[in-house]
Amino acid sequence: MPMTVNGFGTSVCGGRGDIGWGSYDGMEWFVAAFMPIIPYKAVHTFDWQGEQYRAVPIRWSSELMARTFLARWMWGLILLGALIGIIGVADKKGTNVPLLTAGLVMVPLGIAIGILLRVSDRRNKDIRLVMGPMTLIGNCDPAHMPTTLLEESVKPPGIAYGTKSFAEAVEKLLDEGRYAQAMWAARVSTALESRAEGEALTNMVLRHPGVQDALVRVRVNAQDWGQYMLSESERQPPPPEDPADALPADEAPRREDDRVQRDDRERVRRPRRDDEDY
Repeated sequence: MPMTVNGFGTSVCGGRGDIGWGSYDGMEWFVAAFMPIIPYKAVHTFDWQGEQYRAVPIRWSSELMARTFLARWMWGLILLGALIGIIGVADKKGTNVPLLTAGLVMVPLGIAIGILLRVSDRRNKDIRLVMGPMTLIGNCDPAHMPTTLLEESVKPPGIAYGTKSFAEAVEKLLDEGRYAQAMWAARVSTALESRAEGEALTNMVLRHPGVQDALVRVRVNAQDWGQYMLSESERQPPPPEDPADALPADEAPRREDDRVQRDDRERVRRPRRDDEDY
């Protein structure tokens, strides 16, 4: 568990795919004054409860490292620039032009970095909005999961979708209105089959008219996710399971015989009514 004392220690810096569901990719850094200095490990965090959370390892990438570094330093630039600018204006000897200039450069630079991070993360967020809570580890993108962890977590495509590959399942799932599963299959294909094909399939899912409409609605109200990202059959509750169905084949007839015998005993024990014929 990352821990800081007076701003020094280790801390999780978020940087990718945060859609407000308490689940996002980040990186643990050694920090000084809460600012990241040395990267430690890449993690997907979820199930946040105050300062407590759960995490699983994800693939290390220079993109994630840059995003988490800049996301924290952006605020450092803005705050430090504002402070320097105020000092430059409040100098008793008159306006300190160098300090004021530095402040006027640092604040807009920090704001620009924030805008850039937000815009460049739009695709990551849309992927997670479509995919939704598909796993027990938050809404981690399968394309960023370690291969061994992903292989342990997913069913083979033949069992899951009746296709030879995850890539082959994507278009079929889109046609069925199973948008969340289509995105999941595309991202698993990216990780386990072909990165180039998987990313192309991801773009195809995101451009689908039905998905586009669903994204608009889910951004307005996340509680409508299931209504728009799942097919009608997926939204239906599973039928109640007959306990006899879970029995081995040779036990089912025995179960039926027991039921018949029990009914016969009940008929024998039940008193005859006056209006009842045998």
